[in-house]
Amino acid sequence: MRRRQRPRLALLTCVLAAGLGLLGCGGDAVGPASPIADDTTAEEILAKSRTAAKAASSFRLAGEIRQNGDTIELDLRFQKDKGVQGTVGIQDMTFEVVVIDRTAYLKADRETWAQAGAGQGAQLLVGKYIQISNDTAGFSDIMRVADPARLLDESLTAAGTVTKGEVKQVNGVQAVALTEDGSADQGILYVSLQGEPYPVRVEGPSDEGAVDFTDWNVPVELTAPPADQIISFEELEQAAEAA
Repeated sequence: MRRRQRPRLALLTCVLAAGLGLLGCGGDAVGPASPIADDTTAEEILAKSRTAAKAASSFRLAGEIRQNGDTIELDLRFQKDKGVQGTVGIQDMTFEVVVIDRTAYLKADRETWAQAGAGQGAQLLVGKYIQISNDTAGFSDIMRVADPARLLDESLTAAGTVTKGEVKQVNGVQAVALTEDGSADQGILYVSLQGEPYPVRVEGPSDEGAVDFTDWNVPVELTAPPADQIISFEELEQAAEAA
C-alpha cells in the first residue's frame, strides 16, 4: 500500500510558538500593597514581576496577535506543575488544547483539520483528540506549553535595557509600562502597581495585537479526555494509510 503523507500539523505548531512568544501579559492584582515604589528601577520592576508570576499557582492568558497577515486568538488557562487547557485560533480555524503532565491533546472539527493539512486524517479526527508527547517529532513548540514557569522566565527577561514609561489603568488596575531600550516599537509590558506586581498586558508593536494575563491563582481543573476519544499520532498515520 502506498505510504500517505504525514498530516501537516506544523501550522498549529507555528501558531502556538507565535502566541507564546508574547507571554508577558496582563493580570488581576490582589493584596493591599505593591512592592513597587516610585524609585524602583525598571530592571527591578521586571525582576519582581517575573518572580511574582512564577510563584503564582495558576493564570489565564488571552488575547489576539496579528503576524504576517494571520490573526491568532489565544485563550489558555495554566495550572502550575500540571498543564494547560483552552483554545487557539487562527483565521477560521480553532483548536482545543489540553496539556497534562507533558502529554498534549488537540481537538478540532473536520474543516479545521482539513485546512490544517490533515488530509485523509481529517475525517478520522472528528470527535477525537490527537495525543502528542515529548517524543512526537515536530511538536516541541506545543510541548513548551506544559512548562509555564519556563515560558514566564523566557518572556519576562529583557534582551536590552529596560525603561519605565507611563502609568495608566490597564484591565482595571494601575500599571506601569516597561519597554526595551525606550522604544515602544518592540512592544510594551504593563506591570501592576496594585498588590502583587503581576504582568498585566503585553502590547505588540504597531498593530500586532495584545495579550492579557488574568485569573492569577484561580484553580484550573485539568482532565484528560476519555480514552475512547483519544487517537495517537501513530494510530492516525496507520489509519490514514489503510483508508
